[in-house]
Amino acid sequence: MANKSPLLSDEPRKLSYQSIKEITDDFNEDRILGRGGFGIVYKGELNREEIAVKVFHVPRLEDGEFQKEFQNLRRFNHQNVVKLVAFCNESKQEYVKFGGQEVIADKMHTALCLEYVQNGNLGKHISDEQTGLNWRARYKIIKGICEDKNMVPKIGDFGFSRLLGEEYTTKTMSSVGTRGYLPPEYINSQIISKEFDIFSLGVIIVKIMAGHEGYSCIDDMTTQEFVDHVHGNWRKKLGETLSPRSLEAYCQQVKRCIEIALECTKWKRRERPTIQDIVTALIQTETVIGDLGLQTEQFTQEESILLKKDTPKRPPKEMATVISRRKTGESKPSILSSLPKDLPLDFLKKITDDFSEERTLGTGAFGTFYMGILEDGEVIAVKKLAENSPVARDKAFANEVQNIMALEHENIVKLVGYCQETQKKVVQNNGRYIVADIVESLLCYEYLPNGSLGKYNAAGSSISNDWDIRFKIIKGICQGLLFLHSIPIVHMDLKPENILLDNAMVAKIADFGLSRLFGQEQTRMNTQNVVGSYGYIAPEYLYRGEISTKTDIYSLGLTVLETVTAEKNSASNEPSGVRFIKMVREKWTFDHIVSVHPSLSADYLQEITTCIDIGLECVEIDRQKRPSIENIVDRLNGVVTRYDRIGGEHQ
Repeated sequence: MANKSPLLSDEPRKLSYQSIKEITDDFNEDRILGRGGFGIVYKGELNREEIAVKVFHVPRLEDGEFQKEFQNLRRFNHQNVVKLVAFCNESKQEYVKFGGQEVIADKMHTALCLEYVQNGNLGKHISDEQTGLNWRARYKIIKGICEDKNMVPKIGDFGFSRLLGEEYTTKTMSSVGTRGYLPPEYINSQIISKEFDIFSLGVIIVKIMAGHEGYSCIDDMTTQEFVDHVHGNWRKKLGETLSPRSLEAYCQQVKRCIEIALECTKWKRRERPTIQDIVTALIQTETVIGDLGLQTEQFTQEESILLKKDTPKRPPKEMATVISRRKTGESKPSILSSLPKDLPLDFLKKITDDFSEERTLGTGAFGTFYMGILEDGEVIAVKKLAENSPVARDKAFANEVQNIMALEHENIVKLVGYCQETQKKVVQNNGRYIVADIVESLLCYEYLPNGSLGKYNAAGSSISNDWDIRFKIIKGICQGLLFLHSIPIVHMDLKPENILLDNAMVAKIADFGLSRLFGQEQTRMNTQNVVGSYGYIAPEYLYRGEISTKTDIYSLGLTVLETVTAEKNSASNEPSGVRFIKMVREKWTFDHIVSVHPSLSADYLQEITTCIDIGLECVEIDRQKRPSIENIVDRLNGVVTRYDRIGGEHQ
């Protein structure tokens, strides 16, 4: 038997911050393994053995939270849980200025050192049925996760998901978790129970069996259709290598596993199975195989490489969108063109009066807008991204921002500059002062004096009775989105507050491309980062983290319906605006349209009817039934009718 690694002793070592720096080669960027909501993970070396070092960068993290994570990792001693081998929890006191006076503040350094998994995490091995790991390897991964009664460390973000030692339910207003793995009761009511983890487990099993793309098909099939789909794919794959006798036994195991996964993701949490039920069902499938004398077949090396620690929580697919790397020519002559593109933070503080409340223009999912006044009186809008936004860093941030700055269109807001700097700040934490490194990321846009569409989408506004202007705005929004989707860029937070209006009431889409700063290039993906505004979030993104251009179409539909009806979608507790949609369907009949606009001609009334039809089609639960932005623009321009679209779009 091989000697046990000295790193894997029962007691984790306490390391100094200086040791952490040495282990990671002074936090060398080349050693970065990944980034998360709470820190950066580096590849390190301790006693000539490789480890993973998670360095926390969130300054307001309470000591209690760090201790909870540390204790949770200490609690679990299981082959399927990555082991904690060392930690750092060090503070140094300094005299600093805070609120106009000198105070003693702690500079915190916290890190966790974990055994390093050579084969990476499960995410990179997840694929569809035809590629990647064979069935027996995937099954053993599934069972390895399920056999650990406290499976959360593989499903949560190492302790920051709430670990429940006893059977109880709690509520939290803090949304910590990965979109797509969060059950509906958590999204809607912040309820956490063990059924939360069962839901997440179900998603993982589906992805292990069918891959990311296979999982995305759930939305387009009934439960039985999806079971048959996955089962059929595996039958075809297994049939290439197994005898008929073996094939039937393993196909039954495949079918039972996908059925279990779908039972885990049931909407009503009380209807989900317990982990004991799941393990029992898995063992029953093995019994059938064993009775047929098929279990003597050995696992290959490929199958065994993942049988220990390589069964983490959620596939680390970071949310992303694609942007083409192209230039569109020089900017129009403007005093803004004389500004450097990479602006100093001190300059942005100066022109926004140190980001004063009086200069605030609005707040969205990504951060807060401030009015910046240049020396000659010209105004720009400065967006200060939220400190906890998982934005790219350094060159990656600069490169992507410059790509976005190259885009120009009449119906998108022009990005004119950016800034990313690390600042030392003093923050209060449980009565203590802490010196922390804060990465400030800011974006500068052209300023549009008429503000956002949101303030006009209400009865009694200056344009509530001016259909010409509202129709022009709707067409402008759609033209802008057509441009973005052609690149393609998925907006991810389309809503009236992100539609700005210039002096001529031309609509311009703001905040586009910000999602591109958060990850890798894909047009359709699953996201770990929670973005978007309540009332406008597409259901497939809300519940499964799936993103496509149809995600924007859903948000566009709600925005169009608000603009047409001049009624607000104000259900703050309804992420997808269901009540507002129901109200429009029931209330805004043709007779109601005529009663609201008695003086409009038949042509104008038809435009209103068309816009309402488009808006309601955009908010279909089944994303396949939503129109494309190309079709919407054609219909608004009178190129095709609704009936032409239905008859020809899917041919």
